Amino acid sequence: MTDGSRKEEKISLESCKENVATGVLSLAKKKENRFLGKVSEQTALCRGGSFAAEHRDTPWNDWGNYYAMGDASSKRDGIVKSTCPLSPNGRGINGALLDLELQRIGLIKFNLLDNSGTFEQFFKGRDGIDGPALKT
Repeated sequence: MTDGSRKEEKISLESCKENVATGVLSLAKKKENRFLGKVSEQTALCRGGSFAAEHRDTPWNDWGNYYAMGDASSKRDGIVKSTCPLSPNGRGINGALLDLELQRIGLIKFNLLDNSGTFEQFFKGRDGIDGPALKT
């Protein structure tokens, strides 16, 4: 690990520490405030270093710029061993999964996946089959 990559890793880990101190993302209460795949600079630094932070202004989701989320060149060695979730690659992969899950929950919560009532029928039941809401 070079001095430059060690310095970047320390900055990235410091951003992760700040993320923990300020708390994780919460679910939106209104549809217009739902998570759209764009994270703060601090979160981008934690999950993808300076590259991810510098590319936050693109119209695409940020997780594609995280560590280990591109080709082999996006993987990083870090101060923390690569088998640990706190390693650069672990932070990038787990951060991308968290982003995707927050988007998925928002889509379901605000019924943005299906406006035909299928989810409501699944939840309440249909054709004599109870849904999860009616099961004991």
